[in-house]
Amino acid sequence: REIGTVEKQSSCYFGAKTAETVIRGCAFFNGPRAMINLNDMLGGGTVIERNALFNSCRESGDDGVVNTW
Repeated sequence: REIGTVEKQSSCYFGAKTAETVIRGCAFFNGPRAMINLNDMLGGGTVIERNALFNSCRESGDDGVVNTW
C-alpha cells in the first residue's frame, strides 16, 4: 500500500497534546514523510516499541522515520 499519494504531509501517526500514548507492534512503510511525527507531547509517558518502520521520507526533507519537534 501507498500512503501520501494525495496528501504529501501525512504520517502514519501524528501526536500533539497527548499523554501516555502506546505505539507497539505496528508496521509503518511507504510514506512521503516520517512515519511517526511527535509534536509537543503535552502529558508525557509515550511508549514506542517493537515497530517496523521503513521506506519513509520519500517526498519530504524529514530526517528519518521518527520526526520530533
